[in-house]
Amino acid sequence: MGDVVTIASGASGASGASGGLPLAGYLARPAASAAPGAGRYGLVLSHGFPEGARGATTVATTYPELADRLARDAAWTVLAFNFRGTGESAGDFSLAGWLADLRAAVDFLLAD
Repeated sequence: MGDVVTIASGASGASGASGGLPLAGYLARPAASAAPGAGRYGLVLSHGFPEGARGATTVATTYPELADRLARDAAWTVLAFNFRGTGESAGDFSLAGWLADLRAAVDFLLAD
């Protein structure tokens, strides 16, 4: 139902293709047959801090399913993504990069 997307996150919080760190994302939209106004609202799903030996590689693996469900049931546009260094996203997870990644995800959703 949704699409795999790449979000560019700059190290300083700026998003955009130039110098951006690629973050893995999944964008789910309401069906075209949904009620008028569908997709007007949006939600960014972000996972918690990675824990354990394989935490960074397995965090948020079911979020695309949740995004699809919310898009279908609530008629919202939903973006699930992985912070840097987790899942399929590039880089190393850091608290400093967390806010930049979240800002990039919100900017991506607003631009959609």
